[in-house]
Amino acid sequence: MNAKWAAALSVLLSVAVGVVTNLLTNAWSWTLGAGFAVLVCALVAVAVLGTSSAEDDGPVTMEATSGGRVTGNTSTVGLSGRLRLRASRRGVVRDNTTQTGDGTAELRARNGEISGNETTIQ
Repeated sequence: MNAKWAAALSVLLSVAVGVVTNLLTNAWSWTLGAGFAVLVCALVAVAVLGTSSAEDDGPVTMEATSGGRVTGNTSTVGLSGRLRLRASRRGVVRDNTTQTGDGTAELRARNGEISGNETTIQ
């Protein structure tokens, strides 16, 4: 989930939780209690999804979303180097050989394919 959408959704869910809390304090009902529980769970889920970041996982990050595929790649990364392989919206990143010394490289495919490349970055 995009961080902007997660932030917007969390604000809207927070407002909804506030409204339901106000209704609960006026007149209790099981329907309002269940709605409150659902809204709070949704708010927690959005907060968790919005704060997770694939870039902080380590020197090599492989990410496939919305039907994308990352397969068959060979990577070598130096001590302070970073490599990110990302495929989204039915994109494919496959069969690439990437060597990064202390540099940073990113292969990103969206609705397309990146394959058979040899990349060296120092």
